[in-house]
Amino acid sequence: PIPIAGVARLTVTGSMMGTPQYMAPELALGAELARAPADVFAFGVLAVELLTSTHPFASPPVYSALYRKALPEAEIHAPDGVDPRLIELVRACLDEAPERRPAITLVLAHLRAVTRR
Repeated sequence: PIPIAGVARLTVTGSMMGTPQYMAPELALGAELARAPADVFAFGVLAVELLTSTHPFASPPVYSALYRKALPEAEIHAPDGVDPRLIELVRACLDEAPERRPAITLVLAHLRAVTRR
């Protein structure tokens, strides 16, 4: 990048980019691992917040990965009346392993099915 006088660099090599609470664990290894499953993970975090008004993890998952700790199971205490299939879907989005998270097309299909009445 071309330096601009009076403007600080926004990024530095080796720095973390993003909001840690929403970052998938694999992003602790570098931004080059940012793929669709990382977005599915962030969606899962947001979905838990929307359903429960709480965060699913006591500390950001990316920090667990940085310190080589296993990701604890997400805490999802949904109010009565929330379809259990929706909770199951959100829990799948929060899987520690990116390859086990559902593809976003599957997430959308499940959301459509769960919200139809």
